[in-house]
Amino acid sequence: MTPSDDLMDAALAVVGEAGVPGLTWKRIDERAGAAEGATFSLYPTMDLLVEAMLGRLITLDGQAWLATGTALNPTSAREFADRMAALTVSHIELMGQATRARFALFLGRPQAMAQGQAALLDVITVILDSIGVPDPAARAQHVVDLVGGTALHALTVRQGEPIDEAALAAAFWRLLR
Repeated sequence: MTPSDDLMDAALAVVGEAGVPGLTWKRIDERAGAAEGATFSLYPTMDLLVEAMLGRLITLDGQAWLATGTALNPTSAREFADRMAALTVSHIELMGQATRARFALFLGRPQAMAQGQAALLDVITVILDSIGVPDPAARAQHVVDLVGGTALHALTVRQGEPIDEAALAAAFWRLLR
């Protein structure tokens, strides 16, 4: 990890705890254990800071995706469903703070999140198309909605309840058939 990654992880933690209104350069520096002004010197505007946070989220998402299987691209709808379930669980159980930050950014900076959301939908659409899922664009949207809804509920009204990964994989599978 780089010092910039440390700052971005701290920024995500701050947003996950305090929301976008609580995001300040000083709070990030304190959370990261960095010298005062370190974050501001790298990201002197809130737009640059949010852009860097989104980049960090994309990196974390990529690492989480690769951790769900040995191949970059799944070879079947069943494998995709299983990997999406594993990815969703990891976003909740292992990356809860970053996932909370993502939700806060969606609510507080929706215009900044739109491009990343579109890119995610494009990637999932290409994967679904490559494995022969009918109507891949519509199914990609349903997949993203299931991930988001599952994560939102697990981090709020069902906080602390275990997630049945097999049942979640079955739900993804039903969306793809």
